[in-house]
Amino acid sequence: MKTGMNLLKSTNLVTRTMAQITVVAVSATLSTSAISSSALATISATSFNSPDQSITTRSLILDAPVANGAGFDTITAMSPGTPVLRYVNYRNSGSDSGTSLTLQVVANPSTTLSTDATNGLHITVDRCSVAWTVIGGACGGTPTSILSSTALSVLASATSLANGGSNTATGITSLASGEYFYVRYTISLPSGNSEEAQNGVLPNGTIQNLNTGLKWTLKELQGS
Repeated sequence: MKTGMNLLKSTNLVTRTMAQITVVAVSATLSTSAISSSALATISATSFNSPDQSITTRSLILDAPVANGAGFDTITAMSPGTPVLRYVNYRNSGSDSGTSLTLQVVANPSTTLSTDATNGLHITVDRCSVAWTVIGGACGGTPTSILSSTALSVLASATSLANGGSNTATGITSLASGEYFYVRYTISLPSGNSEEAQNGVLPNGTIQNLNTGLKWTLKELQGS
């Protein structure tokens, strides 16, 4: 009997011990949960503007709204020593100023007119402070030489108008917002060319009986 009683006591002891361990485990879990909840609780502060900040951007637009005169219309029956005048009014119609103006004139198709730097087409650019008088080509304001006679072969690449490219011209450096650029283009074939047709056959590299089209590109960059 004593032995049995000891076994019961031993069993009770094991049971109580397990119960105590279980209680301790539950207590540890509750304690960890409480700590986690405490760690997640934060206090913060922010600042923001109201109303939203407004942002607008400027524009840079170059157009030719008015071509006083023939503009870029067709030129026929050109001959050496007889220049042709064309007038175009450009305008910086954007809200930003323009700078670093360049001119590029590309011929399509390419012919001797655009590849021969000596006998091919040459371009001269002049500016007037007001619109040019088409009849007679007079400037009623202040005329300025922008680009002295330059071979079309050179203008196939964008050429600066700030100093006339490789020439010593006054040039133009900028266009303010809303400012006009009144241009007179002089298109010519040099008079020094002395071609000779023999027995009805034109010589090689002739500038005669040719056709091409010119694409004129005036470009400006955003000012500071």
